[in-house]
Amino acid sequence: MPINKTLTTPNGAAVAFHRIRKIEFVENQPMANVVVGSWSDLENYLLRPTSPVWNWQAGVPIGYFTGAPVECAELALLQDGDFSGGVQLAAVDPESLDARKARVRESVNTWRLRANRTTFDFLGQEISCDELSRSDIEGVSGWVSLTGTLPPDFPGAWKTLANSYVSIPDVPTWIQFFGAMVAQGTVNFARSQALKELLSLANTPEEVDAIHWNMTLPVL
Repeated sequence: MPINKTLTTPNGAAVAFHRIRKIEFVENQPMANVVVGSWSDLENYLLRPTSPVWNWQAGVPIGYFTGAPVECAELALLQDGDFSGGVQLAAVDPESLDARKARVRESVNTWRLRANRTTFDFLGQEISCDELSRSDIEGVSGWVSLTGTLPPDFPGAWKTLANSYVSIPDVPTWIQFFGAMVAQGTVNFARSQALKELLSLANTPEEVDAIHWNMTLPVL
């Protein structure tokens, strides 16, 4: 449900109609990233539902999400921050179900990319797979592919997320290490496909809005 509260955006615009546009759940993070779009009023929203005057970024603790994500995030926003004290309005939604599905499908791709850039498990240890770490891993793998050996001065180990080390003394172990990263990517891909299948079966806006990366997947 939209939120009504008169605010002034950082660029000086007066806005009073607000609704959540996106919720992003990041694996192993305590906060969900919530994007709230603001329009001057309901009429402006109905005329330009995809072009808010301003987008706010807010963090909502994961613990708030005990039901449909949009509803839970709205209740959290009304309790603290810029939107506290606001009033929930009756649902107004000019967005078609197909357009809503397309928007969430795009979010699924974003969620999978983020998951691929978080961590993977190797020998019971979490290994960072952010942009820099993945670049290092792919660089070593390129060297191994070209030469059949580990790079000169390779330390024989890889640092874990907990600042310990896992031993990688030889090429076969490195192949297992790289394979663990690839396997996690396959898991992430399978989850994204399952979410898209669930999305295709959704028949109401509420069912679409309930879809998020960390949800428990039903047996289809």
